[in-house]
Amino acid sequence: MSTTLQPKKADIDLMNEQNIKNASALLALLHGKSDSICRLFKKEILVSKNELSSLNDSMISKLSLHNISAITTSIDITFSNKRILTFKSWVEFESYDFKSINSATKSIFIQWDFLALISNYEVPQRHTVSVRISSNPNPSDFFKVLLSGGFDESHDLDIQSCTMICKVDFVNNTLAEELVNVAEHWNELCECAYSKKGVVRPFLYFHRTGWARIFEVWFTFCIALIIAITLKILIQNNLLMISNESLLYALVAVIPLSALVENIAHAGGKKIYSSFGDLMEIHIFSISTGDSKEQEKIEKNSRFGKEVFLFVLNAIFSIVLSIIFFAIE
Repeated sequence: MSTTLQPKKADIDLMNEQNIKNASALLALLHGKSDSICRLFKKEILVSKNELSSLNDSMISKLSLHNISAITTSIDITFSNKRILTFKSWVEFESYDFKSINSATKSIFIQWDFLALISNYEVPQRHTVSVRISSNPNPSDFFKVLLSGGFDESHDLDIQSCTMICKVDFVNNTLAEELVNVAEHWNELCECAYSKKGVVRPFLYFHRTGWARIFEVWFTFCIALIIAITLKILIQNNLLMISNESLLYALVAVIPLSALVENIAHAGGKKIYSSFGDLMEIHIFSISTGDSKEQEKIEKNSRFGKEVFLFVLNAIFSIVLSIIFFAIE
């Protein structure tokens, strides 16, 4: 009769622990610890197929300087009608006829996925570069980026004003920095969308807060000037007699009147701010037929001439009032 010795529980635990260590060591040898870095770009750039091809060429050129294999590229394009086109290669993207698309481009997402051979690792390590360009940034997209972490020195930017995001998932930090710099250099070389608006519109747009405050002060001044002129005319024509008692009543009535004038001036200032904000409305994509139509629509609905005319007219009106007041005086 033979007996089989059963391993003790302590021996089993020791064996399991050793197996886990061996598996962890093997995993660490094959796959490095991944990390990510994100960079946000605030510049409004004009994006066409040629510009995107230039970005792809720059990325591929940079990767060719390293031990890279199995590079795959995918492009997702979202249109205003919620249609999404997905391309599994750059050749497929470049050969597609976008003239048949009547919807405007909403966003473009490009991803380069590749394996990089790095020292101290037995097998190539996976890296991913993602670039997203959007004319009207979606808050949900930035929420995902916030969750992923990895922001660099550009984290102080207002993320909802950024039209381009570059994110790299990496094992080799040096390679990741180089790829992010490629995206940054491409962004700098792209034509700024504001250049199409001339000089006056950007000036009004970037100083719209100051113009709104100037309007509030100007409106309050005009109301006070109109009241002063009216009282002056009434007194000179003996149509109004002001005593100490009536002056006291007038001062009391000024309190709610000043609050009303302040509210009206503030509302007008907000209107000015909003109007000047619309001056820089632009569609940054030039890919589909719908993009061309969207750009034409924006130019057609532009109120730039009207806003400038009203601004000049209001300025002339305030000057005329001042001249009349001093003439009466």
